[in-house]
Amino acid sequence: MQRKKPLSYSALQGRYKLSLATNSGKSKKNTISLELDKKLSGALGTEGYRLTATPTQITVKAATNAGPFRR
Repeated sequence: MQRKKPLSYSALQGRYKLSLATNSGKSKKNTISLELDKKLSGALGTEGYRLTATPTQITVKAATNAGPFRR
């Protein structure tokens, strides 16, 4: 079984025809956040991620791009 490469930000825009905007340092209300935190590698490994959802925000945190962007 061949592993697929993780999708990058630009690949997401092209593949799904999304208009993505960054929201760095601003309010996270009514947003979907994809965040990389290398400190999570011990708990999640290289392909794991943590999904948190509230009525006003969705956050996906991972240690590497392979977590949230694996196709």
